[in-house]
Amino acid sequence: MLKNKEILASPVFELLKNFTENFLKPVKMTFTFDSSGLESHHSAAVFYYDEVNKAWEKVDGGIIKGNQIIVEVNHFTKFAVLVVDKTSGKPVLNNPVEPTTEPGFSDISGHWAEARIKQASSNGIINGYPDGTFNPRKNVTRAEFSVMLMGALNLQKTEVELVFSDKTEIGTWAKMAVSQAVQEGIISGYPDDTFRPNANITRAEMVVMVANALKVSTTGNATTSFADDKSIPVWAKTSVEALKELGLVEGMGNNDFKPKAQTTRAEAVVILMNMLDKTKVE
Repeated sequence: MLKNKEILASPVFELLKNFTENFLKPVKMTFTFDSSGLESHHSAAVFYYDEVNKAWEKVDGGIIKGNQIIVEVNHFTKFAVLVVDKTSGKPVLNNPVEPTTEPGFSDISGHWAEARIKQASSNGIINGYPDGTFNPRKNVTRAEFSVMLMGALNLQKTEVELVFSDKTEIGTWAKMAVSQAVQEGIISGYPDDTFRPNANITRAEMVVMVANALKVSTTGNATTSFADDKSIPVWAKTSVEALKELGLVEGMGNNDFKPKAQTTRAEAVVILMNMLDKTKVE
């Protein structure tokens, strides 16, 4: 529901009632929120989720007392306290690197993945950069791919505390996605308990994440049909072969998989859209 990377200052609460009409008299509600992360130019406000337009709408009024905010509403739905800008009253977005895109990117015209990039953008799966570019040839990091993959899967799991020793290096914009991926068993850290969010993701790592997301079987012979099978890590071989059989990955050059090769943003988009196409067919 945080399509625009809004910052939550409280959990999301869903309140239900057993009739469809609005209340005849306003209902007063008090929300407790976390004020520790608010900067001097920030405030907090209660929003409700518009299920039709898939957007957060601000609840008028609101009295803040310490770490609590009191509002009156005439209906029940999903509510949350969001961090807002004091001047504009609009939600503060927590992804300064990849904000919500405007329609179209200035640097994908004629690119081999242009159609897939546009499709992923229109579906809210990917975002661009503040200057209106997508940078399709730029290598994608582990944190960025986690965000893309979770956006494609559209999971609704809540964020849990991460235990990686370098968790402070994971940007606020990526923490929810990484948390969801860890909970789903889609991604894990390294033997030294690090996640390395800013490291460029390799083809082997990407394929394993996609295979885990599709819940493909990881049993079978630990060999692949690629010419460079010996260079593919044992932990990735069954996933690589499974995705090849599904038609989601292909060889490069002389049927080499090149497991250590880094993945570009365009390549990441294409495999994710192919993954979604596969799940729709099934």
